[in-house]
Amino acid sequence: PAIALTATRCGEANGSIGLGPLSGGTAPFVYRIDGVELPDASVVNDLAPGDYSIDVTDANWCGFDTTLTIAASDRPEGVVFNVFGSGCRGGTGGVEVVDVIGGVGPYSLSVDGAVRPDLSATGLAGGAYTLGIADTFGCRVDTSFTIPVSDVDPATFIPNVFTPNGDGVNDTWRIDGACFELLDCTIFNRWGSPVAELRALPVEWDGTVDGAFASTGVYAYVVRTLGLDGSEVSFQGHITLLR
Repeated sequence: PAIALTATRCGEANGSIGLGPLSGGTAPFVYRIDGVELPDASVVNDLAPGDYSIDVTDANWCGFDTTLTIAASDRPEGVVFNVFGSGCRGGTGGVEVVDVIGGVGPYSLSVDGAVRPDLSATGLAGGAYTLGIADTFGCRVDTSFTIPVSDVDPATFIPNVFTPNGDGVNDTWRIDGACFELLDCTIFNRWGSPVAELRALPVEWDGTVDGAFASTGVYAYVVRTLGLDGSEVSFQGHITLLR
């Protein structure tokens, strides 16, 4: 007869053997699997992995026998992943799957039940999450992870003097820090006219105005920043430009 095998999935007894009608011989036919007689040519379900004896005889006790093997497909047993956080108050983090132990790929990732397009997830706020991995048969393994919650506030360092003379030392006025985004930075001359407007990190002024060297002297600045927790902080002060 025609024979169809289905391997087990997820390490469970859910394999099957399907026996099709015989060609040749004299009806009626008797089908047996491991000595158990079947009512007719049919499908036997809920089989565990292993070897099975197939025996078919006709009315004249002619027939054949063979041994078939139901293959095993194990469920995922574990997952190796990396967790990362921003290190800043109000920042977000993420998780990245490095390896899946067991199961049959390709795999899919879910975080708190939401399926992700690949094996990583970003933009996660601090806290605990459930990570799920499903293989190509839908067999799953679940675990948990935590995005660390940080209490590091936005920090900035704003120098008050720089020397843009081309010697490679302190040639630019630069704002350094962590845990903030720049909203805007405007630098004014002594008459209150803007000479530089900066809108992106890194915040850096090379001491020129419209491509020409700015005059030595004192300039004013206003800086607006946004912390990763959504808090807006403004700074203002003076810069001394020396050559």
